[in-house]
Amino acid sequence: MSQFLEGQLLIATPAITDERFFKSVIFICSHDKNHAMGLVLNKINQNVDFKIFCDLMSINTRNTNPDKNIRIGGPMDTNRGFVLHSNDHVLPDTKIINQSFGMTSSIDIIKEIASGKGPTSSIITVGYSGWFSGQLELELKENSWFTVPATPEIVFSSNLNTVWEDSLDELGIKPSQITNNFGNA
Repeated sequence: MSQFLEGQLLIATPAITDERFFKSVIFICSHDKNHAMGLVLNKINQNVDFKIFCDLMSINTRNTNPDKNIRIGGPMDTNRGFVLHSNDHVLPDTKIINQSFGMTSSIDIIKEIASGKGPTSSIITVGYSGWFSGQLELELKENSWFTVPATPEIVFSSNLNTVWEDSLDELGIKPSQITNNFGNA
C-alpha cells in the first residue's frame, strides 16, 4: 500500500500552532518520496477577489460570478495562481490527480472560468503549501494532521466556515472530541 497522500485531505489538529494553518484543510495535489504539495481549501484571500485577479491579467470577467473568491493556497509562491477543479474540463497542462480532480496553473484555465466555459467546479488559490522530503511524514507522526480521502462536496463547498468541521465529520470526529479549547481561538 502506498504511503503517498495525493488526492487526500489534510485536516489540521490542535498540534498545528502556526496560525496560517489553524483549522486548515489542505488538498494534497502531489506527494512522493521527495516532496508534497497541497492547496489550503478554507482560507479566503481578503486582499483580492476574482474580478481583481482577472483584471490583473487583463481577462474579461463579463460572464463571471462576481462572488467567486480567491483562496490562500499556502505561504509558498504567493504570486502564482493554482486552480483545483473537477475533471470534466482539462487542458493539456492539467495534472490529473484522480477520477474527480485536476489541477491547472495556466492562465488559460482562468480565462475559461471567466468566460463560463471552464470546469463545472473549481477553486482558485494563490500560493501553495509545500513540504520537503520526509517533512509531511514527520508532521503526520507528530499528530499535526488527520487524513481523509477528498470528496468533491468538501473540496468545492461554498461554505468555507464549515469545511474543517465537515472534514472531521468524514472521520466521525467532532471538534469537541479532540480538545476542549481548540474551537476557542
